[in-house]
Amino acid sequence: MEDSRSQAAGGARKKRWWTRWRLFALAAVINIFLARAFWPVGRPEPTYSRETTWYDGPVNFDGTVDYAAALDARLGEGVTRETNAAVEFVRLFGPSSLRGDNASGTLERLGLEGLPDEGAYLRPLIIFIREWVEAHPTDEELALPEQTEQSRAWDGIARRLVKKGSVSIDGDAVQRLKGGQTRRRARSRRSSDIFVRVTGSPWSTEKYPFLAAYLDEHAADLERLAALARLPNWYVPIVSAHTPAWLSDRTMVSYLSLKGAADLLCARVMRCLHDGDIDAAWEDALTCHRLARLVATDAQLFALMAGIGIEDVALHVDAAICVQAGLSPERARRYGEELAGMAPLRPIVEVLDCGERCGTLDIAAMTYRTKEFALDHDLMMRRINATFDALVEAARLPPAAGRPAYEGISDRFCSERDALTARYKGWSGRFRSLLLSSWQRRKLTSIVLSDVAMSVHLPAYTCVDAYVSTEVERSLVRAAFAVAAYRAKQGWFPPNAEALVPGYIAEWPADPFAGAPARWHDEAGTFTLYSVGPDGAEDGGDEEKDIVVVVH
Repeated sequence: MEDSRSQAAGGARKKRWWTRWRLFALAAVINIFLARAFWPVGRPEPTYSRETTWYDGPVNFDGTVDYAAALDARLGEGVTRETNAAVEFVRLFGPSSLRGDNASGTLERLGLEGLPDEGAYLRPLIIFIREWVEAHPTDEELALPEQTEQSRAWDGIARRLVKKGSVSIDGDAVQRLKGGQTRRRARSRRSSDIFVRVTGSPWSTEKYPFLAAYLDEHAADLERLAALARLPNWYVPIVSAHTPAWLSDRTMVSYLSLKGAADLLCARVMRCLHDGDIDAAWEDALTCHRLARLVATDAQLFALMAGIGIEDVALHVDAAICVQAGLSPERARRYGEELAGMAPLRPIVEVLDCGERCGTLDIAAMTYRTKEFALDHDLMMRRINATFDALVEAARLPPAAGRPAYEGISDRFCSERDALTARYKGWSGRFRSLLLSSWQRRKLTSIVLSDVAMSVHLPAYTCVDAYVSTEVERSLVRAAFAVAAYRAKQGWFPPNAEALVPGYIAEWPADPFAGAPARWHDEAGTFTLYSVGPDGAEDGGDEEKDIVVVVH
């Protein structure tokens, strides 16, 4: 009996001993797991190299690179106030020509801190026309009702939808959907109609005396615009309302003012063409071309897109001059040679490689600076740089090969980002995230936030398409001047492209979208030169789908 009791007591002690060891082992495992998951990890110090930060300084207080200061030093190198066209441009259009949260700081850096807000400044053409239309209503407009609460609400909705690119809404659709015309809409329609007429075709002083008077009144200002376009530099200091500075909220000259300057020159060209003053029209066209190249020298994509917008206006003007009656062979040849002698706009590859890369790296640096997460600075920067290296190489390729390569990189980046996000969603994702160590969590968070920075700032290939399209159109306009010179000398259009080379043009323009020479056809007294355009489809010179220049 005693033996059995002693055996039972020994078994109980042994069981208690194993239970205690199991609990101890379980507690140790839990402690190890908790330590692995929640042990505080440090933030590795940034390293400075081409693969990580791109620039190696200057450095902010937290160790991140001050990209605004680095880019500003690069853009402002060798620029003086006397050689800076941006200074004269802001003087012409006033402080309202600056867009951003720190216009006063930019004015101070430009040396224009005392420039008054109000004055006899040039105004963008569309703004001047709108103001004139509002001050001179027609009887029909006066008979219409003012804007109602319902129409005001609808206009706000329409503006937001159009801004997002969700829909394209014309005035008729707005009226049909929301009940008729209002005085404001009528004024807007009349302003747009006048703008299209004075920039789209030659017009007379008798037809639009108010605009002729405005152009004559500001003739000296337009000459100043032509003079500043000949200056060698365009430098808008990088000024931010934040400390350290953010590239994303940089104050710049607004697109409205830049495009408005080109529109004013375009309107004056059309009046000169009506009056038969072709040389004066060509000088204004050259001013547009020079201004486009100046503005595009900035390192960021916004400036290049503004330059492309100005260049498009200039090419529209060139095409109007090319078909002007009385254009002699000598003039057509000279105009074409001057156009061919102009350097192209700043290559978009350089803008992607420098300005847009730095903008994205700056967003990642801003995220790292917040200290809300334990982040691996170098991992974030390496990931962004690797993506931009691939994008830049794709942008260097001809469009037929570059577009699928560029979009493939973007699509792969988006799919990887979405897959990573989906992996840690829901209850299973939360449980999976609990199994991550602190180091794994830091790596994952760094990857996610670097992807967020690229999602915000990654340019679409449509920017490359816009750049290439503008350069293609310029080559077509150059060829159009050769066609016009041939026709003015011979009395008929050239029978083929070979008839122009090399007597009238050094070489026939290429169509990079098709990987072939530019196309042309001569029908019913009209010589049409065209490129297939970004879609790569042969549409026979359809002006809605192709890049087309017509000589008639």
